[in-house]
Amino acid sequence: MQERKQRQLKFFRRRGSRASFWLRFAVASPLFALAVFFAIRSWNPLGNGYFSGYKDSPDRLYLTVAAIGVAIAAMFAATGLLVAWRGFRTYGGFVLLAAAAVAASVLPYVLFKWTSEPETWPWAFFVQDWIGWLHFAPRSRAVGITIQIGLAVIVAAAVVAQLLTWLNPSRLRGAETGGGLIDSSRAAHHQ
Repeated sequence: MQERKQRQLKFFRRRGSRASFWLRFAVASPLFALAVFFAIRSWNPLGNGYFSGYKDSPDRLYLTVAAIGVAIAAMFAATGLLVAWRGFRTYGGFVLLAAAAVAASVLPYVLFKWTSEPETWPWAFFVQDWIGWLHFAPRSRAVGITIQIGLAVIVAAAVVAQLLTWLNPSRLRGAETGGGLIDSSRAAHHQ
């Protein structure tokens, strides 16, 4: 009788983890869709600028604008993986998110090489003049400043989250078994 209850309990735990996976995947799906959306938009500066017969700007400008779009796509993809796969945290998923946010934040500085009046806020400059290459309408300076601050917050939060994940061994144990803190405490309880 005891063995039968154990088997039933194991079956329901497995079913619960499958349901949890599908819920996480459903939540992460829009993030993956946004990653694909920005990756596709990143092709425009390459197709219509870098590989074009007529070029009115240096090649590096087109490559930089495309890299900004790819960095944004990488941020959404990393966030989607962090949501969908719990183990991604233990392998440095937050570090990848922070690196993509740093790249998205710093790359607009490179565009200052081709302008006469460098801005102190690179995203304020980018959304006013160059965002059209990613097929978005120009935005106000305030939107650019908000994006720049948001990227800085993402970098700081991702670094702190990764450090907390690595420094808390119970979270690591739970992620390796496919579960969270609850699964690792159950495993310790059953041993």
